[in-house]
Amino acid sequence: MDTGDSELTRGNDAGRLTRKPPQTAGDVAEHLDAVGRRLYARVAEYIRKKVAEGEYPRGERLPSETDLASKLGVSRATLREALRLLEDEGLVMSRRGAGSFVRPESRRIVEGLEKLGSMTKSIRRAGFTAEDRVLSVSPIVLSNHTAKSLRVSNGSPGYMVETLRLANGQPVIYSCDIIKASIFPEPGTVEKRRQYESLLDFLWETMGIQIAYCVEKVRILLAAPPITHLLSVENGTPLLMMEGVAHDVSDEPVYIDSSYFRSDIYDFVLVRRA
Repeated sequence: MDTGDSELTRGNDAGRLTRKPPQTAGDVAEHLDAVGRRLYARVAEYIRKKVAEGEYPRGERLPSETDLASKLGVSRATLREALRLLEDEGLVMSRRGAGSFVRPESRRIVEGLEKLGSMTKSIRRAGFTAEDRVLSVSPIVLSNHTAKSLRVSNGSPGYMVETLRLANGQPVIYSCDIIKASIFPEPGTVEKRRQYESLLDFLWETMGIQIAYCVEKVRILLAAPPITHLLSVENGTPLLMMEGVAHDVSDEPVYIDSSYFRSDIYDFVLVRRA
């Protein structure tokens, strides 16, 4: 593998993924296989990264299956599974007799529903300039329903963090996260959220809290104030809303996320397999 690259591998800290200096092709395959996820998913992640960095330009042909499989130290069968996944996500397209190509940059953002990750990074992966803008960080008293979802007492303290994600300067996602205050060592810690481009990064880098999964409901609703103003859309514009509770690796609920996506820009893809 090119010696200017770095690969993802499992660190020694609670399964945290960290960057590691370049490895040989055989080492890359070993590390890709060692992180507790299927190998083809790690290969797909590598290709996504290279597309985002511009090594595999939009609209251009990917290296041949033989060359790419050899570079990564994986079988062609594993590579084909990774390419199928990326094709399902809308990042790659296959042309019979010509190979696989990175899709040209579009005016839409495509993300898999099954994946929990940084929304800002998903915008960047789609070829847009991404920005995470924290609008407010406010102390609140948790209602009975919210407290129950976060497994704390009614009336417990919490924080509401409002954020706006932008693509090429245009607002595309408004999020309102309710975080229980008990996770913070001191009240001022939550203000550090402004220094990170995602809540996931903030929780991990600041307090070592790794979010394992989020159980969410997805529904369509019509935009109304103040979201119309925040997302620069007209009254009644259809929005995709995702709302759910995020849990850490110990299965403890950490925060409730409510996010509103512009349906004219954002697409979610769910890969269903037999």
